[in-house]
Amino acid sequence: MKIVFLNTWNCRKNKEYLEFMRMQTQTNDILCLQEVSSYHSEVLGKHGAMLDGWEKTKTLLPHHISYHAVRQSDWDDEPDISDPTPWGLALFIPHTIPILEYREIFILGHRNSATTTLSGDNIPVVIQACKIIDNSKALWILNIHGYYAGAGVGKHDTEKRILQSQGIVDFIKTLSGDIILGGDFNLNPDTESIVMIEKAGLRNLITEFKIKSTRTLHYPEEKRVQWPHADYVFVSKNVQVKSFSVDTNSLVSDHAPMFLEIE
Repeated sequence: MKIVFLNTWNCRKNKEYLEFMRMQTQTNDILCLQEVSSYHSEVLGKHGAMLDGWEKTKTLLPHHISYHAVRQSDWDDEPDISDPTPWGLALFIPHTIPILEYREIFILGHRNSATTTLSGDNIPVVIQACKIIDNSKALWILNIHGYYAGAGVGKHDTEKRILQSQGIVDFIKTLSGDIILGGDFNLNPDTESIVMIEKAGLRNLITEFKIKSTRTLHYPEEKRVQWPHADYVFVSKNVQVKSFSVDTNSLVSDHAPMFLEIE
């Protein structure tokens, strides 16, 4: 089984994103995506954001079951768009994989709890959680886009990031079965926020596989040097990892896609 994690950057690299997704039609991978909008018509936002990204991705992946976890249904970071733009996470599971349960768990705020999304530092955080059957055993796939503290704050610990990690730890303690947790955490590897998740019993594949960066050339060089990591994949101890890689040469986003294959 293979799982792909990607912060799509609001699908603003339209051509590259659609080509990346067309390649997924030839696979049977699970896709865990962040920054995906669900607008009612084909339109581009500022910086070229594909506001109907969820709809277009569903069309390209007809053999997957799709879930869109909306963090804000009135996303207002697109001043030229008159109607609200639902925005959040997207999870795609191949039809061939049995699904036992699907949940959306808010660990900071609640859906639409942000008073304004223009600053970004008050957007609620949700975990997409899907329980599937893999090799006759229960496996939880968890998709997350972590707290963004605002422009210039960086990826260090903050009070809300500590609360976020505690929310993650509290939630995974309630789950039975193996766990794969991944996405854009907006954190440095040496933060207490990351250590808390490791101490909860999950292996950090970014450090285990000595991944030097999860950013691509679309991310400004100064920031790539200062904050080379944002994205992580964690697995519980019984998950047998066959391979793990991060493609920093990708042109699909300013975040590098992460590829996990398990036995």
